[in-house]
Amino acid sequence: MSSEAYKKAISNTIRETKAEIQFDFIDVTAIEDCNPIFPSQASFSNASQILNGNIEKSIKIATLERNFWKLDGTYMNLGYKELSNEEIGFISEIMSNDDGVFQTPPIISFEFSAMHSSIGLTLFFDNATNNYAKKMRIKFYNDTTVLSDEIFVNDKVRCIYTNKIENYNKVEIEFLETSMPNRRLRFLDIIFGIIQIYDDAQIVNCNLTREFNPFSENIPSHELSFEIDNLSKEFNLINPSGLYSYLQKRQLVTVRMGVVLGNGVSEFIDMGKYYLSEWETKKLTASLKAKDVLSFLEEITYSNDTVQTKTLKEFAIEILNYAGIIDYLLDDSLSSITATTSITENSVKELLKQIAIANNCVIFVDKDNKINITPINLTISNNITLANMYDVPNIVLDELINRVKVTYFVGGVSNEYIANSGEVEGKEKVVSSIFINTVEQAQAVANYLLNIYQHRTKYKVNWRQDLEIDVNQTVNVEDDFNENNNVIITKQEFKYAGYLSGNTEGRAV
Repeated sequence: MSSEAYKKAISNTIRETKAEIQFDFIDVTAIEDCNPIFPSQASFSNASQILNGNIEKSIKIATLERNFWKLDGTYMNLGYKELSNEEIGFISEIMSNDDGVFQTPPIISFEFSAMHSSIGLTLFFDNATNNYAKKMRIKFYNDTTVLSDEIFVNDKVRCIYTNKIENYNKVEIEFLETSMPNRRLRFLDIIFGIIQIYDDAQIVNCNLTREFNPFSENIPSHELSFEIDNLSKEFNLINPSGLYSYLQKRQLVTVRMGVVLGNGVSEFIDMGKYYLSEWETKKLTASLKAKDVLSFLEEITYSNDTVQTKTLKEFAIEILNYAGIIDYLLDDSLSSITATTSITENSVKELLKQIAIANNCVIFVDKDNKINITPINLTISNNITLANMYDVPNIVLDELINRVKVTYFVGGVSNEYIANSGEVEGKEKVVSSIFINTVEQAQAVANYLLNIYQHRTKYKVNWRQDLEIDVNQTVNVEDDFNENNNVIITKQEFKYAGYLSGNTEGRAV
């Protein structure tokens, strides 16, 4: 849920928007297996917060370090408030000298019970005060054998150290210098692998299309395409130290977009998680494409020859779990319908579609990366005004549908039920589901689909976009006919090229 400040900023006539694209090249098992060992820390340090996943410091603590404590009201005196809920991380007891060098360098070790492999490390320092380790010595061990021993020079609060190491069970980081003289080491967290984040400085353009089908005729996937400045040649195929060699299909890509608030701080909205599908490098840029998790379910088939009697929700969970999907939201209404059927081999995506049809639901992936099987959401959540449009809405009538034929199955034998609007002109739509086993259920599905097909008015709006509006939301759309219809959003296109714009498509309800 966004703040009131976001709502004001996103609708301002003059606004500044931001975007971030993140790649995760991580050994996800390493954190759970890790035992960190710390040197002496300051009394106000909280080393137990290391490995908690919080990579941003929440507070500035006023301490006696040369030219550190600014009298601008943003630093907090010790003893002023309880610190247990604040993100502090590890702060060393000792300070660097006038040259920023530690006479006795603090060493943090990370030990593991099993062997791990990664393409490097991501280290997070104090973003609140822009203090970081400037020079480190990083060692990887396999028991007592040193696999790698390097001196690494850093110039960022978020430090990316690239070094592909396999089968290590200990990492040792010796912090040699600080970015400023007379400073304690302020270390927030570590990730065993690389989180590569691209922002406005590297993003040439980014287009995100989120889409769903209100009739469940097909299950479209959300698609992300973006272009990255490749002057550093990180994505160069022949660059052995670049990131290109680590890219693989289904590599996780996370997108955030945001707006700059009145106080100058950016508020970001998570725009979903996607999985790399294709990429190519050019001389100056790298072009990449990614899709949501639904796109891969077409490649996974499932069958079960045993005739089972279960609720639609139970069937959905069985199929999703088989595909390795653990993040999903299934509407409670799926528990109210029971089906008796075996499952002949079919794609997971097709089987989920048939479950959705049987319960008059739609399927899409939300911004939390959860597969949703849920009814259409008719609650009005937002509005799109002419003031935010580049042109008046494009309004057209969809084709006329006067018949819906539902194929259902009783004891494995197919049957048909036809709902007819009574109109002479029009086309017929046909759906089928092995999870529809009674004529009453087939009738309910046919009448439902016929009814929503009658809502033929389609909208397409070219406008400034709002990052909060997503598919399966109903919004009120202003037009120049004083109709101002409520529209169920079926497609959202977000276009970012240093500024935000895009298209919204939907059907009047």
